[in-house]
Amino acid sequence: MRARTIAFGVAAAALAGTAVPVALSGSASAKGSSTPTTVAITKCSPNPAVIGKTVTIHGTDLTGATKLVIGQKSVVINANTAKAIKATVPTGTGVKQPVNVKVVTPSGSASQQCSFKKPAKKTPKK
Repeated sequence: MRARTIAFGVAAAALAGTAVPVALSGSASAKGSSTPTTVAITKCSPNPAVIGKTVTIHGTDLTGATKLVIGQKSVVINANTAKAIKATVPTGTGVKQPVNVKVVTPSGSASQQCSFKKPAKKTPKK
């Protein structure tokens, strides 16, 4: 956005310390939404997510996420949109509930508590 200069005259009385009403007119606009978005995590799915499987982190303003942390582990982001991040839950993620999930984007960061579980044990075939 380009800076705009607004010029108006000031009466001599204002310079002498006397209050002078000043009327401004015109309009200004900016491209895009006037409502700022906020980085937020709304939920994790599935919930609980399975360690070693894909988890989807749902939220708002997640575009361009630069970091995802599940528990104490940094996680590789597999896919990223404004409303979702997909990643594989790393082995070693704690199953004590809840586990903190944090995302960092150019717009800010957000955290949410999510649940995780160990994968089901495979029973050997006889």
